[in-house]
Amino acid sequence: MNATVDDIVMYADEFLGAKPKYIFSAHPMWSVLRHPHQGKWFAVLAKVRRSALSADSAGHDSDEVIDIVVVKSEPPLIDALVEQPGFARGYHMNKEHWVTVLLDGSANTDDALDLLHASYELTKR
Repeated sequence: MNATVDDIVMYADEFLGAKPKYIFSAHPMWSVLRHPHQGKWFAVLAKVRRSALSADSAGHDSDEVIDIVVVKSEPPLIDALVEQPGFARGYHMNKEHWVTVLLDGSANTDDALDLLHASYELTKR
């Protein structure tokens, strides 16, 4: 099954106690997921042109608008993920520590949710 924004939002709400917060006036469709108690970000949900993503992702020259979620991850895992369809280096985040999951049908739900949960754990500190 392929990951969607709804999958990410539902998991964050049900299992991590986080709801999307729309804090970007210049990008009203973008949201962040924050730790409920300390407010630290663990994910960013956005709509972006595929061409804005790094050359690591297939179709990076397309102007198609897609949904993404950007999560924190371990650098060795990011290096491996960006070799696969459905992943790119962190969009508008530190590219060494954040990875973008394309929610365009190319990343499966289990991988996306595992990465979301891992990001939550990594940013708890």
